Amino acid sequence: MFFTIAMNTEKAIELLKKYENGTISAEDKALLETWYIQKAAQSKFQLSIQALEESVEHLKTRLPLIEAKKVKLWPRAVGIAAAVIGLAVGVYFFTAPSNNTSLLSSRTNAKDLNDIAPGGNRATLTLANGKTINLSDKKSGVIVGDALTYDDNTLVIRSDSEGPKDRSLETRDDKQDNNGSSSRGNEGPITAITPRGGTYSIILQDGTKVWLNADSKLEFFSNYRNKLQRIVKLIKGEAYLEVAKDAKRPFKVQTAGQEITVLGTHFNISAYPDDVGIKTTLVEGSVKVGAMQSLSASGGEKPEGREVVLKPNEQSLIANNNITVTEVNAAQAIAWKNGKFAFENEPLASVMKKVARWYNVTVIFDKQALKNITFDGSLSRYDNVSRILKSIEFAGKVKFKIEGQKIIVTE
Repeated sequence: MFFTIAMNTEKAIELLKKYENGTISAEDKALLETWYIQKAAQSKFQLSIQALEESVEHLKTRLPLIEAKKVKLWPRAVGIAAAVIGLAVGVYFFTAPSNNTSLLSSRTNAKDLNDIAPGGNRATLTLANGKTINLSDKKSGVIVGDALTYDDNTLVIRSDSEGPKDRSLETRDDKQDNNGSSSRGNEGPITAITPRGGTYSIILQDGTKVWLNADSKLEFFSNYRNKLQRIVKLIKGEAYLEVAKDAKRPFKVQTAGQEITVLGTHFNISAYPDDVGIKTTLVEGSVKVGAMQSLSASGGEKPEGREVVLKPNEQSLIANNNITVTEVNAAQAIAWKNGKFAFENEPLASVMKKVARWYNVTVIFDKQALKNITFDGSLSRYDNVSRILKSIEFAGKVKFKIEGQKIIVTE
């Protein structure tokens, strides 16, 4: 899977000339080829280099200047010029016999360069008895029920009549308090944790599907059959949920600052401690978002009494004791679940937070003003970090340097 590459016209011409005279680096060649394939698919024509540059110069005189405070990874106006550039290299890429292989082989292993590989399927489960399981990085999710299995039905832990029981998955008491939790203190929740650079999916006993983003922690119970309410706690991080419908038993998601009540719907919650506030984005259905004072391990939450009802493509933000609601493109909020970074008028500080969590790196800004440059665009989460940074560099205004597990941002 390749990300959407965009570059300003000057950079594209520069790389194109280097490609022709054989001085282009392997990394820039791969980026140019990938970018061209994306653009060439949109057209059936080819232009000469001279015609290309004449067309570009003509277009440049008609393009509005991009404001310094905002940089687009795929600006519409520059995209038109970029498309023209892409036409010029058609013969080069589709007649050279080694082109396709060079594109694939250039996606080098991160160990071969000063580079960092993307995150992957990494998570742990801590069961009710305190046992911690390192989930397989060869699987993408687990199913919680009478037995604990991976999403391909291979067994993690058996808790049924087919063999020795692991009682850590069993509900040991049907008595509940008003929150739907067991009244016996010896029954604890299951805790799922994804590290920085990790993601995993979970199907709960009631059929609810949960996808966890990097650096997230979720608490839930293995069995909701006898519970008055279905409650999970997002201690930190980001989760996308597709809640199984049950008109008799509401589903609640609690975080350190809010409680969401639903019967059956699809929505995303972002509750990272280093972000400003908690964002809830509704994809489908309806949810009620209420502010809370705190989220304690003992369940002593105190509702604030302030709440809003979201409609699809609305996003609530709870910050500074206020709830605000704005219209958004919900697809942007769940792009991470589909293997993408998606930015819309997003400050570089926020962009690099997402990069840092997924690639497990520390980001250092040479100047604070760089944090405020905003970006639009879509990039793949499946590539090494150098490709992500190179795409942002092509948009202009910033440079990146990788030093071990650190990324330094400069002008």
